Amino acid sequence: VPGVDRPGVFFMNTMDDARRAKGWLAHARRAVVVGAGLTGLKTAEALVELGQEVTVVELAPRVLVTTLDTVASDIVREVMVKNGVDVLTGVQVTSIDGADDTNDVASAVLSTGERIACDSLFVTIGIRPRIEIVNGSDIRVGRGILVDRHMQTNIPNVYAAGDIAEAYDPIMGSSRVLPILPNAYIGGRVAGLNMVGVKSLYNLGMSVNSVSFFGYPVMSAGLAAQEEDDFHRVVSIRRGCEYKKFVIKDGKLVGMIVCGDVNRAGIITGLMRAGVNVDGSEQKLLEGGLGLIDLPKDVLAERILSGGRNWF
Repeated sequence: VPGVDRPGVFFMNTMDDARRAKGWLAHARRAVVVGAGLTGLKTAEALVELGQEVTVVELAPRVLVTTLDTVASDIVREVMVKNGVDVLTGVQVTSIDGADDTNDVASAVLSTGERIACDSLFVTIGIRPRIEIVNGSDIRVGRGILVDRHMQTNIPNVYAAGDIAEAYDPIMGSSRVLPILPNAYIGGRVAGLNMVGVKSLYNLGMSVNSVSFFGYPVMSAGLAAQEEDDFHRVVSIRRGCEYKKFVIKDGKLVGMIVCGDVNRAGIITGLMRAGVNVDGSEQKLLEGGLGLIDLPKDVLAERILSGGRNWF
């Protein structure tokens, strides 16, 4: 994007990026955030709390397009707008113009031709694993560093974990990059155990996002945005600003969204990871009445004996 190197443009990848941005914002008041994913919306929230006028620009037709379905996405957008964030979807920033007397960012030009005045701009898109660190080696890569169920690469005794690893997702039944903290923790633990000779399998990693926007909690997991089709059954309920959705395949939970009331959401992700059959429990899921006591005895025993390590 022309102008992306101007002073006042920040890429929110590291803590140093955040510190530099905070110093700049002491003398700024209007910010544009490019991207309405998790990082983009949390950046927008932080900017509002710092007294900035904030506009979020998103190319996709809605916010959190890879994380939530349309209903939940619309709810989150309402929360952002209610708290003073202007959200523009279906458009993109095509260039960043500078001030007449300096090279500092002065406005963002959109694909619609509209120009948004701003004195800071935050880019929160385009994050990817830094697989270049293994360039020149025989380690195999895809989108990330490819690992097996032991978190081992194709080179014996060389392991990878965290955001850089392309690891197994039990919901998808294949490997993919899932750059979230719980999976980094689980993958690191599995890698460490195998390094010291304790055989351990990585079989719990899946897409899980738990976040709040201006105090409004949202959690999603697995195939959260999946709609009903010949293979997936969807049950959902919305009551005001509260929303729950569960995706079921072959009797097992493979996706969920919970907005507003996230009580017992941890139990539900545990059901997903354990592959528990939930046929007949749909109403309890929707009403929030499903508890540990409802789980099969063998699953409950495993949950207790593991101390929770194999669930969350």
